[in-house]
Parts: sequence; structure tokens; C-alpha cells
Amino acid sequence: MQEQDSRATAYTTLALGPEFRHEIEIKRSRFITVLRRADNEDTARDLVAALRREFHDARHHCSAFVLGPDRGIQRSNDDGEPSGTAASPCWRPSSKGKRRRV
Repeated sequence: MQEQDSRATAYTTLALGPEFRHEIEIKRSRFITVLRRADNEDTARDLVAALRREFHDARHHCSAFVLGPDRGIQRSNDDGEPSGTAASPCWRPSSKGKRRRV
């Protein structure tokens, strides 16, 4: 489906501008969240690759992204964690609820 053929009338996006980062430590494990706008799958994959280089000493690099007004592209990677336990919960909040423009 072409972008102009979208069925969505409104949807949520990350605003243009700097990325958002948040870190929390649980039982001596660091969990780092990075949110950055990506207009296509190549850009999203480039971000994941850059974060793998930045945090090269991490044991796991779980990632998830949802692209398009109809959320037609959804990818997640648990990176060695039990299937469905790490990356999927990362994007689940963004894949539910009403679509709206932010």
C-alpha cells in the first residue's frame, strides 16, 4: 500500500527533534530506552545498529519499532531473551489505543 493510500485518519508519532533516553537499574541490570523518530525501516535499523555499537558491552540489545500510519511495519528482536518477553512489550503500548497525531 502506498503512503497516500493509508486508511488512517489520525495516528501517533514521535515529534521531530532530539531523541528521548531513559535508564533504570533493576537488580544490577541496566535497562536503557531510546526513542527516536524514524521515517522508514532502514533508518530504524540504522538506529539499532548505532546503539549496538554505543553499548557494545551489553549482553542483550532488545529492539522494537512500528512504522507507518497503519502500523504496517512492526519489528521486534528479543536478542537471546526468551521469545516474546523483551522486545514485544517494548512496542506494545505504542501499538494499542487510539491513533492520533502528536
